[in-house]
Amino acid sequence: MNILQEEIKSLKNLYKIEPQIVPSLNYVLNENLYNGMDSNIIENFNCIICSYIIRNPVECKKCSKLFCGNCIEKAIENNNRCPNCLFSPFKKIKFNLLLKNLLEESEFKCPLFCGKVIKYSQQDLHKNECSNIKFIYKCTLCKIDVNSDKEEIHKFKCPLLSYKCVYCEQVTNKIDYFNHLMICQNQTKYCEQLQLYYPSRFEEAYLNEFKKTIMKYYLLYKNIKDISNIF
Repeated sequence: MNILQEEIKSLKNLYKIEPQIVPSLNYVLNENLYNGMDSNIIENFNCIICSYIIRNPVECKKCSKLFCGNCIEKAIENNNRCPNCLFSPFKKIKFNLLLKNLLEESEFKCPLFCGKVIKYSQQDLHKNECSNIKFIYKCTLCKIDVNSDKEEIHKFKCPLLSYKCVYCEQVTNKIDYFNHLMICQNQTKYCEQLQLYYPSRFEEAYLNEFKKTIMKYYLLYKNIKDISNIF
């Protein structure tokens, strides 16, 4: 095994990637997925901000228009008025119980086109079971999104993975690791003449003296070995 193979074998990953699971952003309901007979009914449940079927519904007290909870919260952050009737300040009321029951019983085709028809109230449950759902893993080191089928590969290729130098134990990221190995003062080099490894930190001025000393002991060992072979 050469020294490069030894280096690669000795790489020590200091940090474990623990991905954050982010559900697919395509899992949203719209009126085109409605599976009922009267499409006019479902139009009342469209959020005018995002154009999708409302999630966590909020109703305007003035005009009774329905909005997604998250959408309306962002909309009134800087301008506290209803996006529909423009009444200010925006005031919300509890979602009408009859409308709530009608919406929850409404059926939609799966937004990921797995072929199943689900009730509005079952959409979160189906999202965890849908055969077409995909997840994105967010790397905690480089912060990029990685598809679930590429997660294992990214664990070894992430440029911000940290490694410990096999010679000096200095910690560096993967991008700089091999550059560090080239200049590491504790790295060993191989001498063809002496057939041994010596530390890179020996400067050129001392290297010849080092070789002479080693050669002297090498020759002494060789002479002793030759003599012992005679007897």
